[in-house]
Amino acid sequence: MLIGLGQSIFEGSLFGRILGFTTRLINPGKLINKVKAGESIFESSPLDERTRNILNKSKIPVGVLIDKNFSKTDKVFLPIFEENDGFLIDYAQKLINNSDSQIVILDANSKIKNSPALKERIRTIEQKAPNNISVLSEKIIDKEFFNRQDLMIISIDSWKNLIDSKSTWLPIIPSALIIKES
Repeated sequence: MLIGLGQSIFEGSLFGRILGFTTRLINPGKLINKVKAGESIFESSPLDERTRNILNKSKIPVGVLIDKNFSKTDKVFLPIFEENDGFLIDYAQKLINNSDSQIVILDANSKIKNSPALKERIRTIEQKAPNNISVLSEKIIDKEFFNRQDLMIISIDSWKNLIDSKSTWLPIIPSALIIKES
């Protein structure tokens, strides 16, 4: 599912109600097969040329949803691999504000720990919703952890890195929203 993360709301969509997304369909079967095979989903062809062009030329944030029976956003996992992934914290805040989600942020490479700006953004959220956000620094995340999550939100660059490294996470992640910032 290709999702434009603009201002308009797609009625009836869970993401529309939570974050204000518009949606368009792509072929999820091809997308899932590419993910399982460990191929790069944005370089090769589970996405048709039109969808790749939208991703490449979009001036607004765009997301791709990998749906693995997605139904709620109670527990959301948000890995931060690079400081550039910090924009994802805005989505965490929206999920907390709009649906009282529990957010677990993974500070995989100590990017949050070493960034006063990112630490401050998380601290601000913690002050308003102290029981809704937590930061992990463990590098090893197991299947049991992923089984407790409803959704993973990840940047397109970090997703490409997971695919390229043939991460052991890929077969066990929950539904994933891959976001390309404008």
